[in-house]
Amino acid sequence: MEKFSAKLVKVGNSKGVIIPKKMLDAIGAEDDLLEIELTDDAIFIKPKKRNIRKGWDKAFKKMHAAGDDKPVATDFFKDEKLTDWEW
Repeated sequence: MEKFSAKLVKVGNSKGVIIPKKMLDAIGAEDDLLEIELTDDAIFIKPKKRNIRKGWDKAFKKMHAAGDDKPVATDFFKDEKLTDWEW
């Protein structure tokens, strides 16, 4: 586990810490939202869980409008005799 020292800086009535990009990348903090949890003797910072499918509906509609939603593989079951698999 990598450690570093940081100085608290005044931010309005609060204080802040600059977190190195390398550390944010390591925890997958891609957005600006973080969860901060306080325990008895520590503060835990982790990326806020986000909806990974957010925006998919718009992307699929855009793909369909552009005709870019066609199957990439042929229907290989079309000529398959499924009775061959019966017991």
